[in-house]
Amino acid sequence: MKDFNKAGIAVVCMTMAFSSVSYARQEVDKPGFYASIAAAYASEDNIFRQPSAEVSDSAFIISPELLFIKTFGKHQFLAEYEGKFASYNKYSTEDFDDHALNLDVLYDLSRKLNIELQANHRQGHESRATSGTTFTNVNTWKSNRVFAGFAYGRKTAKVLLEFDVALSDMSYTNNNQSLRDYDKTAISARAFYNVGSKTAVFFELKQNTYDYVNPGARNLNSVEDFYHLGVRWDATNKTAGMLKVGKFNKDFDSAVETNGDDTSYEANILWKPKTYSHFTLGFSSTPHETVSTDSFYTRSTLFINWDHSFNSRFSLNANLQEGEDDFTGTRKDDLSDARIGVKYKFRRWMEFDLDYKTEKRDSTLNALDYTNNAFMFTVKWLKN
Repeated sequence: MKDFNKAGIAVVCMTMAFSSVSYARQEVDKPGFYASIAAAYASEDNIFRQPSAEVSDSAFIISPELLFIKTFGKHQFLAEYEGKFASYNKYSTEDFDDHALNLDVLYDLSRKLNIELQANHRQGHESRATSGTTFTNVNTWKSNRVFAGFAYGRKTAKVLLEFDVALSDMSYTNNNQSLRDYDKTAISARAFYNVGSKTAVFFELKQNTYDYVNPGARNLNSVEDFYHLGVRWDATNKTAGMLKVGKFNKDFDSAVETNGDDTSYEANILWKPKTYSHFTLGFSSTPHETVSTDSFYTRSTLFINWDHSFNSRFSLNANLQEGEDDFTGTRKDDLSDARIGVKYKFRRWMEFDLDYKTEKRDSTLNALDYTNNAFMFTVKWLKN
């Protein structure tokens, strides 16, 4: 059976005081039905993410997850639901109900041809201050996505060709933000050429088309083009990764908006010095849609993650991320996010997690600065 992560299944983590990693992605490596439910108590010291006059609160969070994996010969089907329901102690304006439903089918049709089909539905929220807007309650949204990917060849063959297309939409469901709603079409193609038994170079072309549903007085419809050269390797049992570098162009339909181009890059590198200790390094630079007066902004990030198991029951995870949002001249935001957590597997069906997180934004607009610290204790029940 193909490795769960290599199947390319896109499971997006929903955000709250902490971002959780899917139980399915961490634990599952065979067909079957899996279920988990987590109950957590979280405490934050600046829930509104303000530069001063910080307000603290605590929340009780319930997170269920259901996963079903079925194989049909060489083919695979996956269905997954993740939920996250938070109730704050003092400020009910911060309560949220998040949902994610993912369906994935992987067809292994022949020695050379693979097809992957996905359908995703998500309902989520934006944590305070993340979008640059201020309301009396958190922003909520919903999104749908369908995806089709085609691969001709094998990773071990001299040449591998990949093509995929995704159609998605984003709709904001409160705070009168329909001007932010858009439809998106994403098309990409990659050609890999093996230069060794476990190393390939590749060329990638991507295009994203944004079509805003309710443009109003401002038309932000645009087309993004990406050109990348890259390398992918799985050289030894200790290291594997992908690195691509190139540029992007963003062109708007409206002459009033500011077109842009810049360097574009992405990397994910896994290093396993020991079987029980893994490091992941990643960095990227990509354009993003914005609600500010700018036409768009570019986000550059760098992160490192460490997973370490002391024994079969006790493990540690540490993560550090640094980034910068460049709003094409009006402002720059420096972002930092540090997390550390420990996990204790009390029984095969129960585990305890204790996590600490600190996040900070330092902006050239002082009114947007904030620091937020949070603790969370979680009890999780697993069924498999």
